[in-house]
Amino acid sequence: MNPAIARLQSGSRIPIENIVCQSATGITRWRNAYMRFASKGGQSKQLHFDKLGKQTCIFKGEYRNWVWERPRWTVSVSKRGVEFNVPPDCLVRDAWALWQEYLGMLGLQA
Repeated sequence: MNPAIARLQSGSRIPIENIVCQSATGITRWRNAYMRFASKGGQSKQLHFDKLGKQTCIFKGEYRNWVWERPRWTVSVSKRGVEFNVPPDCLVRDAWALWQEYLGMLGLQA
């Protein structure tokens, strides 16, 4: 099994929503951030290939997921959308900083 998949399945990477959505304000902020991301084409698999290069691996679950891993985050793209994962011990401000780093790599920073 690819180490990136093992990290996702073991819980050493969790969806960013688990960190940033711990308050009503956080939920609203995340919903707005993801809507802006999606409206700019952030869910495009091709954008990820163009900006992040060849995927780290492909995971076949219910849907095929293309997975890119970086030292502090992992992103998977499928026809269901994008899941951005961070370490479970990540502080809220650090999770947002990783999200901004990812958006920057995609050329989608606000």
